[in-house]
Amino acid sequence: MNIYIEIIRTTCISNKYTNWYISIISKALSRIQPSSRRVGRKLATSLLGYAELHHIWPKCVCIDNQVNDKHNLVYLTGREHFICHRLLTKMFNSSTRNKMLYALTSMVRSRGGKRVLTGTQYNIIRKALAKLTSQKWLGVSRGKGVKKPVGFGERVSTSLRGKPKDEAHRKKLSYAQTRYYHNLDQETKRQLANKIKTRSSNSRWVTDGITQSFTDKWENYIKLGWMLGQKPDPNRKIIQRELSDRKILSKFKTIEQFNNEIVSLFGLGLNNSQMSVKTGISTHIIKTRLSELL
Repeated sequence: MNIYIEIIRTTCISNKYTNWYISIISKALSRIQPSSRRVGRKLATSLLGYAELHHIWPKCVCIDNQVNDKHNLVYLTGREHFICHRLLTKMFNSSTRNKMLYALTSMVRSRGGKRVLTGTQYNIIRKALAKLTSQKWLGVSRGKGVKKPVGFGERVSTSLRGKPKDEAHRKKLSYAQTRYYHNLDQETKRQLANKIKTRSSNSRWVTDGITQSFTDKWENYIKLGWMLGQKPDPNRKIIQRELSDRKILSKFKTIEQFNNEIVSLFGLGLNNSQMSVKTGISTHIIKTRLSELL
């Protein structure tokens, strides 16, 4: 049982509205298990077509560590979200009820503060708005509002691929990626490292043939019809070959010279690791090239 449902059950007024609220939340949790916001939204959108994030235990009465706790987050349809906020106004007393009323009127505000939409009407409007917003920003850079020309991203990627970076540039990139980490205390760093290690060991690549994701929630994707593995990329092998050729040419004058060297070392009985030490080339590249030559 979700801990926040239990908080609702023991803290709120015991009435039919609380029971209805718990029923809606439990149904939503059975559709999609708690996960990160990014992964949860992707799954919810794939399943429901349109979804809104809701705090099971209301955000306005949460303490700090409860606000972003994944177990306190659930994705609902627009109609479910509206109904839940309507029910919350009947589940609390005194000042907390006033907060629930304010949250409800913020969702649909009319002159005089009276509700003029049903849950179904609210759901239809929110879906339409989400579709219009998506169409409006399609292919547009939100930062400057300038539409990107066709092939812009591919040209940028091609121009930067394999381009050497000076030491000052590398340090700036490193700092940008790690500045948050360096400000943490040692205990938090240790916990974060263990969390990343556990998540990585349990994660898998999944794809629907169009997009792909590396996630530890891969079983939820499989239930939605996704497949294990990455999406097929006809250029992946070509790019990998070009990258390995560059690495070889950074150590040898020609590819042929490298090929002769590893065949010679293989004839002397050296294994891939020993050849990697001798040549300065990774064991993966050596293994691939040997399989082609022998």
